[in-house]
Amino acid sequence: MYIILFVLYHLRARFHIAMSRLGKTPMNTTGEMKLLNYQLLPIHNLSNKIFLMEIGQLSVNNQTIADQFVTDLEIFLNLRRENYENNDQSALPRLTNHTPRHYIDPKLNIEEVSSNIIDICDSNYDDLRKILLNIGSDASRWIVEYFIKSESVYVSQREVFKELLLKWTEDPCGNDDDDNDDVDSVNIS
Repeated sequence: MYIILFVLYHLRARFHIAMSRLGKTPMNTTGEMKLLNYQLLPIHNLSNKIFLMEIGQLSVNNQTIADQFVTDLEIFLNLRRENYENNDQSALPRLTNHTPRHYIDPKLNIEEVSSNIIDICDSNYDDLRKILLNIGSDASRWIVEYFIKSESVYVSQREVFKELLLKWTEDPCGNDDDDNDDVDSVNIS
């Protein structure tokens, strides 16, 4: 099972390589190509603008940040507030605290599903976690240093976004000691 997980995570975690195919960066430097693992895939030169977000931006721990995110998304989608009679009304709903409710199919065998869940912090997965941290570091660096510099890539609250990407280089298990020397730091300036 470990080998299967390794292969799946190793391949699927490198989503920044797929993003590089959108044609939003020059892809003409050794530094950029190194972050993309020297994989030069066909480029599609997408002319559309892209609204890029990090899932942490949907957090409502800070309502001001959450409200600004929704406002920026409205602007990106050209859903202006002046289109409404009441300027306090938004085109999109504000993010609020909520209790997630997940539908669980009653036919689902919970014991069987639970047996397939791994604890990524288990020492059996240290090597896998190290690989994922390296991929996270490369992805966050490429996104910050290349992708979001494109005029056609829009990011809400750039500094908040960069701080969230910096977390991609941190071990979620709190093992940020000498075991992760291979993980490069991300310059978020």
